[in-house]
Amino acid sequence: MIIRLSLPSLGLALALAGCTQFPELESGRVDSDRSKGYPGFLPMDQLLTGDPRQATPEVITGVDARVAVLQARAGALMQQQPSRDAGLQRRIARLQQKADTLRNAE
Repeated sequence: MIIRLSLPSLGLALALAGCTQFPELESGRVDSDRSKGYPGFLPMDQLLTGDPRQATPEVITGVDARVAVLQARAGALMQQQPSRDAGLQRRIARLQQKADTLRNAE
């Protein structure tokens, strides 16, 4: 019974999927990009032995600035003490009492 219902449902799903409009893959490219073509491949030897620094000074400055901001944020977060509300304090106290009770029971 399940197989009889599954096959028509599968056929209907495939038929509806065939009616779907697919987006044009090239529509996201700008005309100036189309005229440039793809970049050339580099030989593996050149990649392995070539100069590894490809970033411009502007890119390096931008990355260094982001690193400094992130390090400052990390430092500020490490200085903060986690806030402990009253409920958390009660739970910690109960757990400490249970731990003391278990230690004394031994």
